[in-house]
Amino acid sequence: MTEKKKQAPKDVRPITTAKDCKTLLKYLKNSKAFGIRDYVVFKMGMNCVLRISDLIHLRYDDVYTDTGRVKKKLVLTEIKTGKRKEMPLLHVQEDLIEYKRELDAFYSKQPDKYMQPLKSKEMETVGTGKRKFTVKKNDKWLFPSTQKPTQHISTNTFYKSMTLAKKATGLQHLGTHTPRKTGAYLFYRGGFDDVLEEKGVQPSNNIGLAMKVLNHSSESATLAYIGLEQDNIDKMVMETKAFDIGI
Repeated sequence: MTEKKKQAPKDVRPITTAKDCKTLLKYLKNSKAFGIRDYVVFKMGMNCVLRISDLIHLRYDDVYTDTGRVKKKLVLTEIKTGKRKEMPLLHVQEDLIEYKRELDAFYSKQPDKYMQPLKSKEMETVGTGKRKFTVKKNDKWLFPSTQKPTQHISTNTFYKSMTLAKKATGLQHLGTHTPRKTGAYLFYRGGFDDVLEEKGVQPSNNIGLAMKVLNHSSESATLAYIGLEQDNIDKMVMETKAFDIGI
């Protein structure tokens, strides 16, 4: 029997400069796959440091009040960990206001027969194993599918957006985890590398804060997740003369 080759893990990394982040966000906002949907998915993931599984399960009333205003905070239970998370929506407020106009227009155009399931009392199960829980189906999705408006977009939908963005912008290492990793990187470093350098500010390297927003329990897991564990190894090798042995 021939042994199956294990697929190499995808090298997905955070965006570390404001220049690259602006390039990607500009592409996503102008791609018009569904208005500015994918742009808002990325910004929500980055600013709230969310996994794609949590992002696609967000509902309309998770971010908008009954009067149509953007809520001050996003409060949710993470699907993977079962942990509660609260994140301010301050830095995505204007984006969510703009997105609401497009989203409301999209839903208003849908035939009643498609929207009927949203009015039912049907429940949906999310998560797996001990992390499994049920949520109502009678709310509108924040990121609906264009083909099936009663369903949310899939992880694969956003993955395709990142793949197209990679080809269009030339930015490498993009994937579904890029928004979350970028947000965690910003919490850790205190800002994008080029902005900190321009201002002459030293990175804060606040590992505790990065661990908190990621809901991680170890520093090594956080450093590995945002790609700094290897960077630290590389830096140590470059700066340690003990390895420089000549004969």
